[in-house]
Amino acid sequence: MSNHFHLVVSMLPAEANAWSDYQVAERWCRLFPKKKHEEHQAKIDAIAANAARVAVYRQRLQGTAWDTRPCQICLTSRHHKHWQSNHSPQTKLPG
Repeated sequence: MSNHFHLVVSMLPAEANAWSDYQVAERWCRLFPKKKHEEHQAKIDAIAANAARVAVYRQRLQGTAWDTRPCQICLTSRHHKHWQSNHSPQTKLPG
């Protein structure tokens, strides 16, 4: 089975609870970055200033479902591109 791999992740909720609001916002934005650096910093500042959003993101960062989402999206996209380029129907010319 060479078409998959397993990843073991250890979550540390106590460590995540010790992060400052800014650190939570920064880690969240690392997972879901903006394309322009200026927008990225503005997003971090906006999240850090909103206690309710920080609480939600802190909770999400403590679980694996939200951590693996960007990896799943990236790997799925790569797989589809690879499959389409290698398994698309080929037209054969007579002769």
